[in-house]
Amino acid sequence: MKRFFIYLIAFLHLINFIVFDASFDFEFIIKETLDTPFIYLGMIAFFILLFMAFSSSKQLFRKYNNYHKFIYISLVLITIHWIMAQKSVNINQFIYIGIILIIGYYKLLQQIIKNSKI
Repeated sequence: MKRFFIYLIAFLHLINFIVFDASFDFEFIIKETLDTPFIYLGMIAFFILLFMAFSSSKQLFRKYNNYHKFIYISLVLITIHWIMAQKSVNINQFIYIGIILIIGYYKLLQQIIKNSKI
């Protein structure tokens, strides 16, 4: 259920861009996506999340479980996307980056402990 909300927010963010920023002008969407780096990163993160949404069922999750580790790449891309969209760095972004680093460190530590037990 938690994953569903992450995918829903990503989808609503994309719809917001298509409707309000681009006014359904798909030529503008393609041009803006290729020309603006933070939108490019956001689109890559969205497609990673889209793949994960489609492969989250029990049957497909077993098959694509290893690919679900791309969520960490998506998390980094989303963070960069958010910071570049703000055009300035403030305390909120430093806190967010700190949280991302703590999560990354925790997951890396988890993998090291898991691999050392084998």
